[in-house]
Amino acid sequence: MRPTSRRRVAVALGAALLCAAASELSAQRVTGLISLPGGSQNIGGLVVVAQDRDGTDLARAVTGEDGRYAITLPRAGVVKLIVRRVGFDDAVILDREIVAGEVVALDAPASASHRLLPALGATPPASCGSDAVGREYVAVLLDEARKALLAMQLGLSRPGVTGRWAATDYRIAANGRDTARYNLTRRSGALLAAFGSPVLAELQRSGFVVSAAQDRIFRGLDVPALLSPWFVESYCFSAVEVVGGTLSLRFEPRTRKRDYVDIVGTITFVRATMAPTAIEYRYVGLPADEDKHGAGGQLNFARTEGGSWLVTEWFIRFPCE
Repeated sequence: MRPTSRRRVAVALGAALLCAAASELSAQRVTGLISLPGGSQNIGGLVVVAQDRDGTDLARAVTGEDGRYAITLPRAGVVKLIVRRVGFDDAVILDREIVAGEVVALDAPASASHRLLPALGATPPASCGSDAVGREYVAVLLDEARKALLAMQLGLSRPGVTGRWAATDYRIAANGRDTARYNLTRRSGALLAAFGSPVLAELQRSGFVVSAAQDRIFRGLDVPALLSPWFVESYCFSAVEVVGGTLSLRFEPRTRKRDYVDIVGTITFVRATMAPTAIEYRYVGLPADEDKHGAGGQLNFARTEGGSWLVTEWFIRFPCE
């Protein structure tokens, strides 16, 4: 049996808003309620983005399970407020000047217009290919994944959102077979603490597997890494339609570096809604005797009935007999 290092995450969700700190109470803010088209139901897990006149993001928030949002603007000026919903076109709900200290109350519906994928041509869609339609196809899927990932990140950082998880520390003896140490700990607290991946600079510099004294550390993907420009720029993506109503977006390194353990993997989507459901990956560049064991990791995603996006399971699987 192949031991697996897992961090299972159980989330306690509330209807907490992204609240401004006391020092921000006099700043310019927009608050309100986002509902489904027609006002039939409020919806959580939608990303609200404030942009300036040049299209630069100023601030972001996510709707709570009651559909409410609160976004604090760093400065006055012309602001465009955009609601981003997975599987749908963006909805611009505000586009005007906000004066210093102004508080705007704004309720609005989310977009009802489904986002469409470009029609598939003869060439399989790929981000590193020469076919413009294929690159656009991949770009749309990546953008939908980023919407969900950003909603997760913003939701996990909300005040009052906590979790419980289990973590293992498994160490193999010098003979490469026996167990030197195995610890299982149960932890709780702010949910972002469950995701212990390194900063991007460390991944870029030394890869996903590094040696530290007598130990080797297997690093995994987390939501901030997946959202970074580095992830999109460092990998080639190709799309494959899979029987059973799913889409797969495969990724592999643009370039293979010497003495650098990298990853290849797949992002899986529901075809009808373009909602991401999982990201799986395996390590490449391990020694040959370890490569056969299929070391890698996985993140599984889901939504609550109220619409909030969750990482329901995150684990790393390392090679051993």
